[in-house]
Amino acid sequence: MCEQLKARKDNFGTSLNALTPSRIAETAEAYNLLEGRNVSPLTAVRRYLGIEDQQSASIPFRKLCTLYIESRQDRDEKHLASMRRTMNRFPSLHNCPVRQHFPPRS
Repeated sequence: MCEQLKARKDNFGTSLNALTPSRIAETAEAYNLLEGRNVSPLTAVRRYLGIEDQQSASIPFRKLCTLYIESRQDRDEKHLASMRRTMNRFPSLHNCPVRQHFPPRS
């Protein structure tokens, strides 16, 4: 066992010793899941984190509508009332992040 650890240290440095057996197994499983997809685990994690960052930067639909209506205060009251009614037609979307329903165009 000591010789194996020495060989690991010689081959991979001390960073491999910092990995627990469960992390090594998890990494191996990640490689298995990505097999045939031409993407590395690091790339997959970076993409996932980028998606999470975008979603956390989203604002709720109601807030977006409210900001839009407030930015149009120079419009007549009839138009503003119409915008409020339109917003209120979608109560199920009021708390939904905008990115969730309207992803960026490619």
